[in-house]
Amino acid sequence: MSLLKYGLVLITAALFFHYGKGISSSVLHSIAGVVASVAGTLLGFLITSIALMTAVMDRVLVVRMRKSGHYERLITDAFLTCASLLALVLVCILSLFFSGAVNHYIFTAVVIFLVYSFLSATESGHRFYNVITALK
Repeated sequence: MSLLKYGLVLITAALFFHYGKGISSSVLHSIAGVVASVAGTLLGFLITSIALMTAVMDRVLVVRMRKSGHYERLITDAFLTCASLLALVLVCILSLFFSGAVNHYIFTAVVIFLVYSFLSATESGHRFYNVITALK
């Protein structure tokens, strides 16, 4: 999944960089505000899910996951997704301060973090779903 994820990030960023030059700064500012709000909400949900995983550490499934190494990968990927969502929010806020050609370049970084963060959040969400359904 990692190579596919990076490929999608690069293709999306290249498409925006090429075709997004005609988009006005006011439209990019509006999009950045919405993206920052959605990313902040996802960040909050992800932090909550990490807290839930630490609350059920004494369960048999989590003990087995720790022995097999799956728990560390789940938590590490969740923290990396949190970091990418936080970086997305910060780049979105940064893009609100600029206009013109500079905003186009900064918004290309927004697109990179957006695609990477949402693909990572989807992957982490799938892993958390597997854990939660196995806890029943």
